[in-house]
Amino acid sequence: MLKILDRGVARSLEELRLVKCQTTPELIADMLDFMTEAGTYISKLGLVQAQLASYHVSKLVPFIGASPSLKELDLSWNNLCPSDMLELSRCLAQNRQLHFVNLSWNCLSHMQRDMPLNDHVEEEEEMKRLENKWHGGK
Repeated sequence: MLKILDRGVARSLEELRLVKCQTTPELIADMLDFMTEAGTYISKLGLVQAQLASYHVSKLVPFIGASPSLKELDLSWNNLCPSDMLELSRCLAQNRQLHFVNLSWNCLSHMQRDMPLNDHVEEEEEMKRLENKWHGGK
């Protein structure tokens, strides 16, 4: 994968899927940075069971914002935490190009974690507000 990054990712890709690849967290982050900086045209991105963490979400959000051609995003099976999902939801609420988003098998609620729900009521309310906005509500 490093050789691919050294040569540069094609500026126009229909689809890039990394499913259950044995990579390092740094490699995925570097790839996202490179594609954002290069302005890579991509319509489908899948990072499935890629062990994404908050660090990756902070790289993914600018990529999504800078990718007007992105139509499909699959981040399933990453066990992202609720705060990561909130950050992604804010970004996705602003994107009007995406037609398909798969967030299956991630932690969408604080009740799925060992954290007290009371500590995160503001985030839960923000998620509900963004969900309403996503579905055309106010």
